[in-house]
Amino acid sequence: DKTLEKIYSALKESNSLKNTVIIITSDHGEMVTHIRDIPRIYSFYEEYINIPFMVFLPDKLRKKKTHIVSQLAKNLKKNIGNVDILPTLLDLAGTLQNNPYPQFLGNLDGSSLIKHIPSNRMLTVLNTNDFRHWNHEGFALIKENHKFISSDREGSLLYDLSKDPLETKALPLDEHSEKLSIYESFIKKHYHLDRIYNSEFGLKIRSITLNYL
Repeated sequence: DKTLEKIYSALKESNSLKNTVIIITSDHGEMVTHIRDIPRIYSFYEEYINIPFMVFLPDKLRKKKTHIVSQLAKNLKKNIGNVDILPTLLDLAGTLQNNPYPQFLGNLDGSSLIKHIPSNRMLTVLNTNDFRHWNHEGFALIKENHKFISSDREGSLLYDLSKDPLETKALPLDEHSEKLSIYESFIKKHYHLDRIYNSEFGLKIRSITLNYL
């Protein structure tokens, strides 16, 4: 908080605050309840991935473009992620409208938060990619109130976050085959997810999970 105060004060004193958009967020959360004994880099639970996301807009921008504040408010209850930061800043700067770099902008996974965000969007959470590798791999897919976790530590798990926000009891996958098929269809379209999900170890531990449930 003290660091944020220093940044805010410096912008105000330099007369830059009136032209500055500030986004405050984090790369991960912290588990303080110790419900699960899983290291942060291998965990896809809410304690670690549900992080703060705050946007400060200067008065001049809020008064000039009231639709921006309105749209941010409408997206307040939507599932968003850090992948949305860059598209949002580019949109605020007017870059998306002019679109001088169509190939680059077309490859962005996120969405501008000052545009309509579909409530049924699929968010991806990963601990590895083509450049970052750990001893264990996995991912989570979040769609509306449900989260699907697949990892080589725990297998495949499905949670209803609206009824079980602490993720204490996974839903039986065989009773939610329709939802599972939606996740698997999404996985097939994304190389990195498909590689993890259908790896030899992934298939083995998924079989164990299904038998256990």
